[in-house]
Amino acid sequence: MKKVLFSITFILFVLFSTAIVTHAETTHNKDLDAIGNSMKNIIGGAENKVEDATKGAADSSKKATNSLGDKAGKAGEDIKKGAQNAGNTIKDGTQKAENSVENAANNVGDDMNYTAERTSAELSNPNNGFMSTQTWSWIAIAIIAIAIVILFWYYASRSNNDRNN
Repeated sequence: MKKVLFSITFILFVLFSTAIVTHAETTHNKDLDAIGNSMKNIIGGAENKVEDATKGAADSSKKATNSLGDKAGKAGEDIKKGAQNAGNTIKDGTQKAENSVENAANNVGDDMNYTAERTSAELSNPNNGFMSTQTWSWIAIAIIAIAIVILFWYYASRSNNDRNN
């Protein structure tokens, strides 16, 4: 765009200069020489203004692009930190739950003189009440999975609320 504006300005300058110089040479009038110089200065000044405006627009675009890049980078870092914190919280919660279950099992075993024979999968009556031991195992796994999902959802919603405030 800068080249096009410069070319148009240059062509107009050449046309006006040629017309003024030709007329001035034939009439040898000093006033016409002054007008030609004035026009030359006006065209040069306009060219400088267009060039300055173009540079200003380019600088503004560059600053805006850099600002957007910085904001996107910061958002990416925030997301990364949030995911790491969520993973650490889930890991810690899982470790605490594992320790609690292990301690409870040890306490039950210590208090009742618990042996491996009592935990045998081969029972004389595999249906304990209305459900088998396998069904109870799946129910326990489902409850643990739901608890993990709830913990993750709670942390994510809390993290979003903290960012919005």
